[in-house]
Amino acid sequence: MYRFLLSLPVLFLACGPANGPTQAAAEADAPAARTVPTLEKVWETDTSLTTVESVYYDADRGRLYTANIENGPWEMDGQGSIGIVTPEGEVTNARWTTGLNAPKGMGTHNGMLYVADIDAVVEIDLESGEIANRYVLEGAAGLNDIDIADDGTIYVSDSQTGRVHRGTPGTGWEVATEGMERPNGVLVTSAGVLLGDTGAETLSRLKEDGSREVLVQGVQPDGIVALEDGGYLVSRWGGEIHYVSPDWKATSIFTSSAEQDKTADIFYLPESQLVLVPTFFGNRVVAYRVNWEG
Repeated sequence: MYRFLLSLPVLFLACGPANGPTQAAAEADAPAARTVPTLEKVWETDTSLTTVESVYYDADRGRLYTANIENGPWEMDGQGSIGIVTPEGEVTNARWTTGLNAPKGMGTHNGMLYVADIDAVVEIDLESGEIANRYVLEGAAGLNDIDIADDGTIYVSDSQTGRVHRGTPGTGWEVATEGMERPNGVLVTSAGVLLGDTGAETLSRLKEDGSREVLVQGVQPDGIVALEDGGYLVSRWGGEIHYVSPDWKATSIFTSSAEQDKTADIFYLPESQLVLVPTFFGNRVVAYRVNWEG
């Protein structure tokens, strides 16, 4: 999509030079057009991933993990699971790890999968699929999204308490920021930690003192992924995806056509330029290619 400058015709007087700028000069002064991507469906899984909320790619093992709530999104019922899907969309094991409650955001570090699960960060061995540890965070009530820095620091949002926690299994946990309306999406970048607040409808950056710099308004970030152009894709759970440009302008580029198909915690594969969308009540993951116009 482009934004054009509309120029009025230039009027010339018969007896003299133009009394306004020429069209060429006006075009030279026009702002550069901004390109936004479109999404093209490539594949979808079968519907064996019950209430799938999140998807994550393990590059070392060449497989996708899905967080399947399987019941109420905040129920401590032990019914949640982690599934395995190929990069081509074949479900090879819908319930590889069981015994979770309502698993959501995921991340990997040092051979372990870390999963946000209501009041705890669950550590799963990536070779066996067995739960190795459950780290209960003090005061946590609705842990939602996770991202992990290169040094192993885990950032996890709590949608029920308005906090974002950080820490490691070895050093313990602290509150990185609080006072958010409904924190959800988390993304660690070289420019800082990005945080989505679905209640305030903002995308912000975490500052060293625990405060937040609002970058974008009018979005409800469930998932946040970085793109090659320096921009981002931001998913809204209700069935919408926004493109956020490098200068922090948001444009809606996708709306779900089916009521049950939500757009929860997305993941991006830069090698194939695929964004992976867990559909929640749709019980499947759908892959879309990110295409650029222009």
